[in-house]
Amino acid sequence: MLAATIVPAFAAAPVSATTYSGFHADFTSMSLMRLTNLDRHALGRRRLKVDQYLVSLARDLPFTCPSNGNTYRGRARDMAARDYLSHAIKGCKTGSGGAYTVQNLLRRVGYSTYTGENIGNNNWPDTGATYRYGCSIYGTRCKGSTTSTAPVATVEKMWMRSSGHRANILNTSYDRFGCAAWNASDGNKYFSCIFAKGGPKKLDTAYPTVGGLSDNSATARKGTTLTFQASFADGFRLSDGWVKVDGQGRGSWAYDLDVTSAGQTLNVDPTKLAAGTHTVEWTVRDVAGHVTRRTVSFEVNR
Repeated sequence: MLAATIVPAFAAAPVSATTYSGFHADFTSMSLMRLTNLDRHALGRRRLKVDQYLVSLARDLPFTCPSNGNTYRGRARDMAARDYLSHAIKGCKTGSGGAYTVQNLLRRVGYSTYTGENIGNNNWPDTGATYRYGCSIYGTRCKGSTTSTAPVATVEKMWMRSSGHRANILNTSYDRFGCAAWNASDGNKYFSCIFAKGGPKKLDTAYPTVGGLSDNSATARKGTTLTFQASFADGFRLSDGWVKVDGQGRGSWAYDLDVTSAGQTLNVDPTKLAAGTHTVEWTVRDVAGHVTRRTVSFEVNR
């Protein structure tokens, strides 16, 4: 696949080494996977499952080059450390002298079917950004928007406007993926998303939990606002969530941090509800697309 390159607004200095202990590796991986699954779902594709091995390989998993015996660290980290952007691993060849790529790495560990990779880099600062998802290749007819960071939103936007990268993101053959990023010492951010159909490694199949449900409806007096609370947790990363009252949306949120647990509060004015039984439905989703719902009912008397 072609490499997605976002040209910096200034000439980048040579990268001597990575100083990275930040750029929020985990949250950036999660953010990029969340946007990818938002695009897929909005355009009628199944959400991809998270393969932790692919996440690790995209980020900084050590691997050995067969032609020179050197050890390199993941796709995003290696490109950041050695200042290149290519599907061919720099300075590394196959036994026949051809380019050594992520496909070669994957075949060595048993990913023997359909695989692909999107790569990119940019130098946007870690500021907030709005990402419009489910768009046409021209950036029109978008299905919705969400919050993200400028580096992540920019690279996903460029991929979705590039035919080769867009085909990878929306490919119906893939069932799993793993994305990651790494920060070079000059401020450039490097990204890798690895896609596969099947594989020997474990998928993230755990559903998030919704717990800690509480409300003050039992003790609420006339004129009192009803307060409902819920807590959420996931072993990998939370993605987003929403809450409804009697099937009507009352709010939604996205997690664009390194979040495995969080909580939300909903305030309801009972004077705007008819007398009778009402239901609050909490929903939370993780980056693998697993959705959990929990409900709590309450009475409104006149």
